[in-house]
Amino acid sequence: MMATKPQRAAIYARLSSDREGRELGVTRQTEDCQALADSLGWTLHPTRPIYKDNDKGASSLSRKPRPEYAELLAAVHAGQVDGILYWSNSRLTRRPREYEDVIDLVEETGVRLAAVKSTQVDLTTASGQMVGRVLAAVDAQEAQNISERVQRRQQQHREEGRPHATGLRPFGFAADGVTPEPAEAAAIQAGARLVLDGGSLGDVVKAWTKAGIRPPTGGRWSRTTVRRALTRPRVAGLIEHHGVIVGTIGTDKDGKRTEDTPDPILTREVWEDVRRQVSDRSSLVRARFHGREHLLSGFLTCGACGSPMKVSARRDEAGNVRADSFVSCIRENGGCGSVKRNLRLLDAYVMTAVEHRLAEVHPFAEADPDDPAAQKRARLVAEHETVEAKIAELRELHLTDPKFSAKDYVLMVNPLRQRADELEAALAEFPQETADLGDDPLADWQAGGFEERRELLTALVETVVVEPIGKVGPARARAMVEHTTKILWR
Repeated sequence: MMATKPQRAAIYARLSSDREGRELGVTRQTEDCQALADSLGWTLHPTRPIYKDNDKGASSLSRKPRPEYAELLAAVHAGQVDGILYWSNSRLTRRPREYEDVIDLVEETGVRLAAVKSTQVDLTTASGQMVGRVLAAVDAQEAQNISERVQRRQQQHREEGRPHATGLRPFGFAADGVTPEPAEAAAIQAGARLVLDGGSLGDVVKAWTKAGIRPPTGGRWSRTTVRRALTRPRVAGLIEHHGVIVGTIGTDKDGKRTEDTPDPILTREVWEDVRRQVSDRSSLVRARFHGREHLLSGFLTCGACGSPMKVSARRDEAGNVRADSFVSCIRENGGCGSVKRNLRLLDAYVMTAVEHRLAEVHPFAEADPDDPAAQKRARLVAEHETVEAKIAELRELHLTDPKFSAKDYVLMVNPLRQRADELEAALAEFPQETADLGDDPLADWQAGGFEERRELLTALVETVVVEPIGKVGPARARAMVEHTTKILWR
């Protein structure tokens, strides 16, 4: 029989989307659960008090596994944990089927549950189980409703001759996603001319960066984001759905044209030429690197010393990667030489994680100005832009004004950076912005060749940190991959 107040309780924290990988959201949940444990008089487990699944959804629409959640349930079944604290029911699960497992868990083990925000129900009684099932069904329905609203609104937009609305303003366009933004439209036209004159996407990156042209996110240009800016159908006044051109902006399903529709940034002929040029060069790159370069080359970082790791992809006569291929940190390249891992195991883990992430990419529905969530997000975005602008002003002042000391800079910029982190964590609670990845990036990934996959990896992944695992056998090495490989998403 378990004690009235748990003596080996554990905290479970989960966040669906963490684009920066900073774990600020799960950290806040953990702190709130710790405070709840103190107020209830619960004692946390002495060696494993916290389980957290960061950047992992819990609805039926999510395909990501939740390894920490599974470990927590196993610990409860083994009698190692006698209480679970979590922030809300939706953080624990949004799946009614999983909630049935929670009910069974309480009945079989007597584990105690406590939530910071949700209504607390007694799952040891029939009435409590009924209320719990209702709450789980409501959470699941909320996720499904969002998906259905997004799909229906996109269909309506296509029928009315409007492109898909996104939470992120597409480069080249004003906030309405249709009206060209003059300076950015001119940059797209110049970039198209550069490509058609024989320039590469890298040349466009350099030209736009040198001219001070920045993406709507405020970050840096890459070949992937430039390619999307130049080749998205919207710049030619076209509407795309799952890779197929289904209409023209400003023309409804009956062929009626709206008089006030602005001219496209590129003519369809120029746009098609640019797409053809980019595609042809991708084919050349694929042919050049076929059987030689590996997708993970350039993405791996040694977890012991922070140096880039070398991919040694040994191939058979058919060009397939052999089982004895590996990645390693090499002393000759300035590394520590202490980390070496099997390439095929590492590749399988990273590629699966990338597909799971791409499977959860969905375009935003058009923001409803009366929706409280949309209003909150707009306020957060506006404040974040203001804070970043202040940081940039201070940086410029520090570099140009000799009277502005480093001490003054640090004192003024630190609270701004802290606020920027808080705002980014709050924005991470909203669906991730994916306008630059296209309509169906998972399909693009699965159908794409070497270059297409490299571009998507560049857009998604900052680096993959590979930790040492020591000298272990094949079975142990396979089991340790997940816990010793950290993907830092962009």
